[in-house]
Amino acid sequence: MAATSGWSSPAGLRDLKALLTRLLQHQWPQGPHDWQVKTTARILDGIDQFVVVACGGGKTAVSYLPILVLKELARDTSLPRYGVNVPADPVVLFIGPLSDLSIIQVSTTNSGCMNLTQPYLDSEVAEMKRMGIKDITLESGTVRNAREREGRDLWKEVLECEHSIVVLSPERLTHPSLGDILRNDRLVLTGH
Repeated sequence: MAATSGWSSPAGLRDLKALLTRLLQHQWPQGPHDWQVKTTARILDGIDQFVVVACGGGKTAVSYLPILVLKELARDTSLPRYGVNVPADPVVLFIGPLSDLSIIQVSTTNSGCMNLTQPYLDSEVAEMKRMGIKDITLESGTVRNAREREGRDLWKEVLECEHSIVVLSPERLTHPSLGDILRNDRLVLTGH
């Protein structure tokens, strides 16, 4: 049954397709796939979903398309909202079942990672950077290295909304700092 309101409505899907096509015109000349538009609409509407798509089919993009939309809605207040709260600092919490895969996707190149997927994953990172999306991985090694080598507290950076995409493994869900982040009134998190 089709939604009658929100981004998942026929009007919402039409406006979202036009908005994403405009925002992605240089990266994706053909625009997003219809399933990406529908999935993004459901995310914006807060509807849970299970998405199955072949490798290289554009699943990762669906994690950052809502960020692009929310940032544009915050920038241009004349655009329709379809009942969605538009946070000043939108954040996607991306929980990846394989911490190694998550690390590759949002970190700089790690020469010790799987060579078969590295070019694809590097292209995802590069694409997010071209779109102005700042991301971070909260894997134990990444957090420790940032603290020891750079004097950075990545948990604090996330708490202060310095990153739009936050990737972590399920094991990190028990970290005490994640509770502080989830209780932060400034954050509106979208989980995948």
